[in-house]
Amino acid sequence: MVQAMIKQQDLEAASVDYENNFIMLRENLKFSGKTLKEWAIELSVEFPDDITFMDIQQLSNEIDRCFSVAHNNYIVAQGVYSFLKRSLEIDTINAHIDLDNEGPGPRRTIVDKDRIVAARVKDSADKVIIAEFISEFWKEQVKLLDRRQKTLEQIHWALKTEKEIK
Repeated sequence: MVQAMIKQQDLEAASVDYENNFIMLRENLKFSGKTLKEWAIELSVEFPDDITFMDIQQLSNEIDRCFSVAHNNYIVAQGVYSFLKRSLEIDTINAHIDLDNEGPGPRRTIVDKDRIVAARVKDSADKVIIAEFISEFWKEQVKLLDRRQKTLEQIHWALKTEKEIK
């Protein structure tokens, strides 16, 4: 029971660390000259409380503009992520080859070799993690803007139906 409580406490502490790291990344990590937080703010489209048909067209145009930016950035981010991921695979293979070519030395288990290789490619692995984070950010922005467009379409149909009933 005590061991289970310790594990729960460790998980809770780690969860706080992850949340803090996520916030730090979002607020400080830059993509094309802006932080992800700045991009999220720039691409947010708010609906007025008392929306009209005129607002719908303007909001639709704004969502389309933001969607285009988000989609283009997602394509770029996904390309960078794929490139870095492939580079990591190549770096890992080369690190294994280099380790095997180092000649006689202490006997190493497969686990030992994997640890050594992981340490040698750590920078590349970190870049892949960051690139994946950025790619997922843009993927979520695209999904969010798509949902905003669908919501706007529903509002349009509701206003149109309301007008026809009157």
